[in-house]
Amino acid sequence: MKHVEVVNVSKSYGKIRALKDVSFSVAKGEILGLLGPNGAGKTTLMKVICGFLSPDSGEAVVFGSNMEIDPQAGQAKIGYLPEHVPLYLDMTVENYLSSVVELRGIARKERGNAIERAIRDTGLEGHFRKRIRHLSKGFRQRVGIAQAIVHRPELLILDEPTTGLDPNQIVEIRELIKLLAKESTVILSTHILSEVEATCQKVLIIDEGQVKADGTIEELTHTVGDQKYSLEIRSPTDPTPIIEGWQLNAKIEAFGADIYKIEISSHEGGHLGEKIYELCRASELSLRQLTTKEDSLESVFQTIAGGRS
Repeated sequence: MKHVEVVNVSKSYGKIRALKDVSFSVAKGEILGLLGPNGAGKTTLMKVICGFLSPDSGEAVVFGSNMEIDPQAGQAKIGYLPEHVPLYLDMTVENYLSSVVELRGIARKERGNAIERAIRDTGLEGHFRKRIRHLSKGFRQRVGIAQAIVHRPELLILDEPTTGLDPNQIVEIRELIKLLAKESTVILSTHILSEVEATCQKVLIIDEGQVKADGTIEELTHTVGDQKYSLEIRSPTDPTPIIEGWQLNAKIEAFGADIYKIEISSHEGGHLGEKIYELCRASELSLRQLTTKEDSLESVFQTIAGGRS
């Protein structure tokens, strides 16, 4: 079952095209990492999914509801944490969440339990009656997440949830997201690639308003990233001229009297390992070891986004 289906969505601001025929889907229970450089269109895309913006063309369907035609039906099942959380600093956490459950239309007899559960899930028990202005940035972020989950949404959309937090707070929020994903489908927009690697099952990379990659981290590193191999050869003479003749991207390092270690990477498809083996054999180089190396999500992102930030 697809909780979110985005089909050929385009959106422009005047002459600037923020989104260009964006299509993807998110299934029930998935955590989707949304990656892209600044200005790629991530926030615009999330606002279209939430029904805050209407696309120029295409459609976003959440739980079967077209978010342009009937946004309220989908919004009732969505929890949204914007990058800049609209908190009322003079309110206590208790009063703020009380106003949220009222706005959400939660039945009066169920409001206390809803607030208590959100407080427990976000670790705010010791801060319930504090004014929000007296909380650290990390705990303010927790209040923002609490307002997003207080109605137990089926879809949770988080825009840069760990921006400005210290390393300990980032780990805490990351673990919180994993906890929340047990009950909600999650779309997580972030600049922190390690956060996506640690948290998400799928990744969507957009750049200049277009989808450039969509799949699991394993799929992307195999199909988008370089093929990388490490080999060790024995040669009585310097094999550099021979290896340079292979016309592969190779780094050669002497390691002992007649041992050389070589790192090779290539954008080419096909079976690079077999090619390296045959080249060593044809060149009469004694191949002692040949291992493949996994590419990183960071390398994939740099390849797709062209180094823009």
